[in-house]
Amino acid sequence: MRFVAGVMIFSCRGGSKSNNLDHGDQGQVLMDVDLIRTFLQVAKTRHFRKAAEQLFLTQSAVSARIKLLEERLGAKLFERSKHQVSLTTAGVRFLSHAENLMASWVVACQEVRLPERTSASIVTGATDTLWNIFLTDWMIGASQADPAMTIRAELHTANSLMPSLLDGSLDVAVMFDAPALPRLYVEELGPVPLIMVSNRQDISAEEALSTRFIDVDWGESFAVAMQQHFGTAIPAFLHTSVGKVALEMILKSGGAAYLPEPMVASHMANRNLFPVVGTPVIVRPAYAVVLAGREGDALLSSMIALMKGCLESRL
Repeated sequence: MRFVAGVMIFSCRGGSKSNNLDHGDQGQVLMDVDLIRTFLQVAKTRHFRKAAEQLFLTQSAVSARIKLLEERLGAKLFERSKHQVSLTTAGVRFLSHAENLMASWVVACQEVRLPERTSASIVTGATDTLWNIFLTDWMIGASQADPAMTIRAELHTANSLMPSLLDGSLDVAVMFDAPALPRLYVEELGPVPLIMVSNRQDISAEEALSTRFIDVDWGESFAVAMQQHFGTAIPAFLHTSVGKVALEMILKSGGAAYLPEPMVASHMANRNLFPVVGTPVIVRPAYAVVLAGREGDALLSSMIALMKGCLESRL
């Protein structure tokens, strides 16, 4: 793949030696990829020091890479001041090209490393809770439907899903809060009911909220619903973004929390957990998100349809 003016030729790090590139060319290629990656990190953080920390580089190395990239492009990409870094007009124009280049680079590296007999590949990312609710079922079903397909399952935080999808590291991101961005295609998979449960039977909502309540971060719309139902001052002895952590805490040391019904159904059937009387069910839709333009991909469409079926079967 070549950049517009012949600046970039990509080759995958760690792959076999290219027939078309000698060792010097390969080193140049890898340096070019690093320049693009560094540019994107500075554009994201708007700070050379923060970008350096996240790239595990020195600040001088980041500055040198940006300077070299600017020389190759023949344009200034950043305006620098004592306290701020901002994109120039040229930098803004280059940003989408850089994102596309990195996305293509990631996809290329993934594809050239696939086993020869692989029929297809898909990289899916989601939070721990969604993997536990239905995505493990989806992965099993997908592998049974096409044993020659390569599946890569990635565990992400809610904050790391979008960057990984936008830079091409993921084919599909599954999440609760799906942003409305022009670059994304979002499809609802189905509702996930969240219910307040406790290890104590017949406990009231007031008791549950005032004694060992665990606040699980289920996203912004869940937080809004909690405020509407219970007010803003909700005491909690533990805050977590991992549903499984809250579940284990309640089972082992007591307490209450809002958890997905599929996650706690068996525990309620065994009478280890009980629904808290008088508390509302808060429904959170789960979404599959892909880059815009890929919604017509036959493989992705079939995999998203299978996700819907797996989620529905768990409810």
